[in-house]
Amino acid sequence: MDLTRPYLVVMGDLVGSSEYDPAQRHALQLRFHDALARLKAARGDSLVAGPAINAGDEFQAVLADPALVPDLAWDLHELLDGPRLRIGVGLGAIYTAPDDDVRHMDGPAFHAARRALEAAKRNRELAPLFQGFGESRDRVLDGLGALLECHRARLTPRQHDVCRLLRLGHAQEAAARELGVSKQMVSEHAKRAGWRQYRAGEQALREALALFSHAEDGRLSA
Repeated sequence: MDLTRPYLVVMGDLVGSSEYDPAQRHALQLRFHDALARLKAARGDSLVAGPAINAGDEFQAVLADPALVPDLAWDLHELLDGPRLRIGVGLGAIYTAPDDDVRHMDGPAFHAARRALEAAKRNRELAPLFQGFGESRDRVLDGLGALLECHRARLTPRQHDVCRLLRLGHAQEAAARELGVSKQMVSEHAKRAGWRQYRAGEQALREALALFSHAEDGRLSA
């Protein structure tokens, strides 16, 4: 782990979990643990550390690749299947040595992610918020994240199923077979969902994160 380069830290918080009764909270915790375990199995190569649960209803992870942020946000919403999640993303240095338990790590990247998550809580914002990239760059990333979350939240269940399969790389014919509908129906749902526009927005966020996260000299670009 190169402590001279910037890293992205992602923190998330389950919305309203403290309002659940004990049985509901226990069931939610099991789902949360399972979702993070499945995320690590699927995306582990792109993670430096984590994800790990912190304080019961929060998680944190260190990313090796900033382009993972849109996929991580989609995956977590998909895996949790119901509970809403707030996400804060911070860019900065990490001052501690790598550790299997991300909760033992610290540095400006973690502090920036915490500020972003706390801002999301204050503003009741469900879209990812960003800190540490520079004030104007934070606003650009916040705007892209807000547009994507607004778009995702408006998908109908069938549109969501179509987008999920297309995100996994399925051709429309394969998605149609998976869903038991015609290719024409998949094409129509994709069009009504704004699938092409959503993917363009995700790619814009990936490229902005990559551009804003690294400077030519390898130091913090913000």
